Amino acid sequence: MAGILKVTVLEAKNLKSEDLLGKNDPYVVLWVDPNHKQKTSVKNQAGAHATWNEQFSFAVNQDDHKTLHLTVLDQDLIHDDKIGSGSFSFSQLGPQPVDVWVPLPAHLFFSHGEVRLSVSYHKA
Repeated sequence: MAGILKVTVLEAKNLKSEDLLGKNDPYVVLWVDPNHKQKTSVKNQAGAHATWNEQFSFAVNQDDHKTLHLTVLDQDLIHDDKIGSGSFSFSQLGPQPVDVWVPLPAHLFFSHGEVRLSVSYHKA
């Protein structure tokens, strides 16, 4: 069923360091449809932990898979480095916000950190 997905990117913790010198400058890219991505502001010199408290809304079509995707990147002068990616299924959500930590898994038993979201889904 079509509707509106409301997402607040709250914070991230334990982000894998991508900088040899200095600290991560992380930002988060979010999407339901890969043709309509949105992103947070960059948190300069945040390191392994960052706080955003930024809100986003996504129009969800009936044909869309009910999954929110996110990628955390480290902004650099030449090329932004990928810290990690994760996803969250919102097919069972309702209009009440749910607080969730989305892991950024790595290979084997390692983690690239977690992103905390507040998410709600309002059916049309």
